[in-house]
Amino acid sequence: MNRDFLELYDSTGAIKQQAQSARLGMSVVLDFMTSGSQTTQDRAKNAAESITNAMNSMHFDHIATAKAIGSQHKTLQQTFTRLCLAWLCYNNTGIAESCSDGRNEHTIALAKQIYSMCQMSEDVNVLELPVPFI
Repeated sequence: MNRDFLELYDSTGAIKQQAQSARLGMSVVLDFMTSGSQTTQDRAKNAAESITNAMNSMHFDHIATAKAIGSQHKTLQQTFTRLCLAWLCYNNTGIAESCSDGRNEHTIALAKQIYSMCQMSEDVNVLELPVPFI
């Protein structure tokens, strides 16, 4: 973890804990990518639960988490970006809308807006944007 980042947030224990949670979440994502003992679906469910558990707090700090992810290995940053793109694409589907209510309607609306801005043409899928696994 970047030392300046930790020093910046040393005075606030909750944010420091959040940065640690973000590191834990990214280590779960790495475990998800490398584990051979679970099925892909099990690893995906475990990774999603770890990430959402870290976010399930009134004190969750999106900025601190983004900075913490920014200090992770560059390949993991690429993988996280692909996850974000997949999440946008998922929220642009009828499947997500069928599970929607007032708590996530803005997420779906924003995802659709971002998705439409990313579409360069009808035959280009957002998931096919160049975010290589390096």
